[in-house]
Amino acid sequence: MKYVQGTGKGVKIAIVDSGVSPEHPYVSNVAGGVGIGFDAHGDAVYNENDYLPETLWSHGQVCAGLISHRVPDSEIYSVKILDENGTGHPAALVAAIKWCIDNDINVVNISLGTTGEKWAAKLQAECVRAAKSGMILVAATHVGGLISYPSVFPETIGVGKDNRYKEYEYGYFPTRIAEFAAGARDELALEIANAASQEDTYVSFSSGTSTAAARVSAIVAVFLEETPGLDLANVKDKLADNETRLPLRRSLSSNLPEASREDNSTVKGQDFSWMKRVVVYPYDRKTHPILAFADAFDFRVDGVVDPLHPSAHGKDAGMVYDQEPYNIPVMAELSDIPDNVDTLIIGNTENITIGMREDILLEALTWAVENGKNVFSFCPVESYVYGNLYELARQKNLVWYSPSNFLSTVWNTNTQELEQDIDSPVIGIFGTSYNQGKLLTQLALRKWLGKEGYEVGCIGTNPIHALLEEGHCLVQDKRIPQYISVGEQISYLRVSMAETFRRRPHLILASSHGGIIPPNLYNLNTPDYPDDYTLPALAFLMACRPDAMILTINTIDDEDYIQRSMTTLETISGGTVIALTFADKLVQKDAYSYKQRWGRRLRPEEISRLRERYASKFDVPIFCFDVREQQEQLAQHVIEVFSID
Repeated sequence: MKYVQGTGKGVKIAIVDSGVSPEHPYVSNVAGGVGIGFDAHGDAVYNENDYLPETLWSHGQVCAGLISHRVPDSEIYSVKILDENGTGHPAALVAAIKWCIDNDINVVNISLGTTGEKWAAKLQAECVRAAKSGMILVAATHVGGLISYPSVFPETIGVGKDNRYKEYEYGYFPTRIAEFAAGARDELALEIANAASQEDTYVSFSSGTSTAAARVSAIVAVFLEETPGLDLANVKDKLADNETRLPLRRSLSSNLPEASREDNSTVKGQDFSWMKRVVVYPYDRKTHPILAFADAFDFRVDGVVDPLHPSAHGKDAGMVYDQEPYNIPVMAELSDIPDNVDTLIIGNTENITIGMREDILLEALTWAVENGKNVFSFCPVESYVYGNLYELARQKNLVWYSPSNFLSTVWNTNTQELEQDIDSPVIGIFGTSYNQGKLLTQLALRKWLGKEGYEVGCIGTNPIHALLEEGHCLVQDKRIPQYISVGEQISYLRVSMAETFRRRPHLILASSHGGIIPPNLYNLNTPDYPDDYTLPALAFLMACRPDAMILTINTIDDEDYIQRSMTTLETISGGTVIALTFADKLVQKDAYSYKQRWGRRLRPEEISRLRERYASKFDVPIFCFDVREQQEQLAQHVIEVFSID
């Protein structure tokens, strides 16, 4: 936003909410207010001695604090219509607007609303009267995207939340329900009322359209101080002219620039707050990313159990894959797991089960129930298969989470709430084979973009995606009975993309665990590989509609094959391959099967030669996703590609 000087002097702002107290040091200049109730006949009763909140950290107090912080010289009026539980009647909102008109209020902050149709007509009639009087109504939209009154009325300034915006920045979106959006995060320090308390402050953390609306109300007050008498149309024009243009914003009609130019309890779709301290079992290539990017998750990894490599027991988990130490120990057995661990993360156990002739998944689930541990499983854990264990887990109030839960989350999504037009850049991460490091590329890019201040939505088919902040897991696992056929996956994936976009990230990274293009090499009808890797990858590509793509390659790939993969990706998606990535390990193919395995670690000079060779051959930059400096370079490259002058 183009910063406008001003403190709101001479501007009267009403907070229609749960009340505002003048006793709080972060809310200045409370000039008065009113509490609104109803008599026995249903008529509004205005009590100007009853506008205080029940607590100093009430909903209205937070909104008032945000406004007062930006415009400390404005006059704040508390219009109390909500009770201590945050509920009120739509008729009280109608009466509140009437009171504001009668008392010559300039700006009315309405960080609430109703989805009911019954009062819509009366509410709009009062909003029309307010607009004609010159009063500006700023109303929060529904946090879930539903139609909410009065925010949808043209006589108000509807405000949604978009955490890409910081402080008092905001954006203008004329085609959306919320034509303006502002940051919803609030860290407002609220003094404890009890002077005898040993604590100095209480910090209230709020996030939602309520706080976003309060920020925009403050900006409107600045405009009215600068130019008194602005009407609603003038204020909207001024807001639109002064919006913050984010560096990663693009219009829906624009193509990707050339490579040298531009209150729900959880926002993840699932709540994993029950995971505090975890142990990973087994420790292999599938679960390794949890340790490699442990700082990306809200839980602490206390160890890994590796039954296949006795020589690793007691050592650091990073050494197993020739990485820097993770300070996470390798354990030999489940019985070595400390008592203070609350969750067992179970990876794919099929290969271990085949090698050891035991049902490793059953063994792990049994141990978890007996020892009171929650379970997050990469493998399907169906109640009809493990019924007895399920019942024991339920009796102990343990949580079991597996791929079927991800599907049920999408099935229960109200698609009418979602915006299908995604105007955040989407970057797809694909590969030339399986087991390459596409997820590691995605996590590395997410990490370094986050360090630059960008909020990144991650979507993919690995269960790890569900554990990420602003992450979403898609299920392409044929082992579960609810498996969605490839023909129906595109619509399912589009819903998941829209769900990810609901949180308004700066950009979305999309990665499929197969992710193999072109489509004629991995349709393997062999006992070891009954799945078709290509069709799910094509469905994923068509659904995520990437603006740009990153192709992960193997060091042994034929250069013609790499070029054909790039061409196929660009032809199908209409996007551009902006970078290549590879691992710092040699890849060796098994001469007697379709399997491949990792070889020795590449030396720095070998990595440099590969980068020079591929960059000159394909005219795109290439990065080793295992090298810290090149992870950062990849993130900077993405920022440059999407930056707009």
